[in-house]
Amino acid sequence: MQFGQKTLKSFSFELLHDLEIGIIETLETGISKEWTKWYTLISKGILDKASKTAEKNKRSTDFNEFDNFKQNLDFADPLEIIAYLAGRENEYFKRLFKSDREKNFVQQAMGQVNRFRNLIFHPGGKTVYITDIKEFLRASQIICDHTNLSNLSIKFKNIEKDIENSIASSSHYSDYSIEMVYNNLPKADYEDWYGLVGRYEIKKQVIEDFQKGYNRVIAITGGGGIGKSALAIDLCYQFLKPTNFLFEHIIWITSKNNFLDYSGINTLNPQYYYSNNYKDFLNQFISGFYKELYKTDLDLVTEEDLEKEIYEIFQTYNRILCVVDNLENIDDPKILDFIKNKIIPPNYVLITSRKGLGEINKAYKLEPLDDISALQLFENLSKYYQINYLGINVKTIKELLKKTNNYPLVIKWCLSLVANKKMELEAAFSELNKPQNVLLEFIFEKVYKQLTKDSKKILRSLAIYKDIPDRNIIAYIAQLDTEEQLMDSIFELEQHSLINQERIDSKNGIIETINLLGLAQTFITSITNFDRKDYEERIIEIEQEL
Repeated sequence: MQFGQKTLKSFSFELLHDLEIGIIETLETGISKEWTKWYTLISKGILDKASKTAEKNKRSTDFNEFDNFKQNLDFADPLEIIAYLAGRENEYFKRLFKSDREKNFVQQAMGQVNRFRNLIFHPGGKTVYITDIKEFLRASQIICDHTNLSNLSIKFKNIEKDIENSIASSSHYSDYSIEMVYNNLPKADYEDWYGLVGRYEIKKQVIEDFQKGYNRVIAITGGGGIGKSALAIDLCYQFLKPTNFLFEHIIWITSKNNFLDYSGINTLNPQYYYSNNYKDFLNQFISGFYKELYKTDLDLVTEEDLEKEIYEIFQTYNRILCVVDNLENIDDPKILDFIKNKIIPPNYVLITSRKGLGEINKAYKLEPLDDISALQLFENLSKYYQINYLGINVKTIKELLKKTNNYPLVIKWCLSLVANKKMELEAAFSELNKPQNVLLEFIFEKVYKQLTKDSKKILRSLAIYKDIPDRNIIAYIAQLDTEEQLMDSIFELEQHSLINQERIDSKNGIIETINLLGLAQTFITSITNFDRKDYEERIIEIEQEL
């Protein structure tokens, strides 16, 4: 059951009020009959603080009467006085503690209770979780057991046993206070240009898949810049709506450490992404759950400490959706094992990656936008960037969009050049033909470095060979000796959305081709650290043979 902050805070306030009144009653029982005697032993710090409180509230600072004194005490002061006077021969307080160790234990519990009180009354409106209330109840039971508050201790113990029903049956609960999903989702940048374009069918399929619950891990795969992260964010915002309420928490964590705009490739602030490091990943998971950075110095904690905290989250809450963005940046086996084996039902995972997580996930491969959606995105971005394109006919615009392969990031980058670098529209799209540009580096360079040697050979062969790219011819040019080498390389390149395969009719019958995507062609052509002569010689050989 999910409760709103108004419900949780008002319920917590009542618990705090009960405890505060109970402790003050214990203090009054042990001190009021001989007030003049014990008053002189109370610390000057507490007395001065009470005087300031009285002055601030325009009350009398004459504390000759206990009733006047007690209404000016801070929350933790009564227990501090009880513990202090127990060591000053107050017989009533003395019998509450069997030893100094017990007294210290109770004071530590009060410190925990006081932290909870500060959370409830935090001026910035910090989020309160059921686990916070549980910790308060446990600490309060320790205090109650040592301050003759046995009835209150039993009450708190019963609430802790069935806390959700206790909240739901309290006067503080109302349907209007329910918050459907706690989340730390980032703002979707596409909202600035009038919402996500297209992707209606795949969104419907993913939502239905989560509703059925057959697949614990779902992956959105596809090439760089095709819109995987944007789709994942949009899906998560769909899950915030009552009609699609499937999860109680959504945790967004990303390994994306840079972004592209008209000025080039820029680095993100480190607190907004996790590196290829297990402890860092766990810390970001917990931070995403609590919506604030959990640990600032990871050297002071162990992996086991972080895993224990996450285990407690899973024990207390369920139906958590963990979104792991840009998984392809990660190869730490501990992170991958956590995703595969530690986030178990009824919790789910949504990942974005160029190649997914293998057989563990159900993958939805994201294709380029259709022509209508690409044109719609062009119009939306032009409106956002205040670009006047009215003098250019639709046919010309469609020809420009073909150069982008209908990739959303590429369309956005070209139009940002027009808006910010004051380039003409056609000149901006012509930047895509230049082998050396930051867009191609951003999309392809990292993934190219991760490819196997055989896959790189195929890309180079495709970039140089200008005829129909029959897969057998490409295998010969790339010097791949076995069918297994060819199939493994094709599989890897398709995973990274660098090629596609198709069957076509030719004069020699139906042949299977390997086609290099347009932008990838430009990028591979720009690479100079391989011997083109060897490839060109094999091309001559195969052409002579044909």
